[in-house]
Amino acid sequence: MSVVTCQAVDELFRLMQLMVATYPETTEEELKSICHFRRSTILLYLQILDARNHWQTLVTYASVYMHI
Repeated sequence: MSVVTCQAVDELFRLMQLMVATYPETTEEELKSICHFRRSTILLYLQILDARNHWQTLVTYASVYMHI
């Protein structure tokens, strides 16, 4: 993977962390949206990624999203 691609993937994961961040003032509707985003993203990853070749992406995903 090229350096530019690695940087793009890292940036994508940082953006995804922002999208699932919760705060004390997070509303119930926002929590539902975050939960939906997490579920739909993991389903998408599991459907399109080959775990044998993209295991690092799945591990990174888990570190971002599985802190529920």
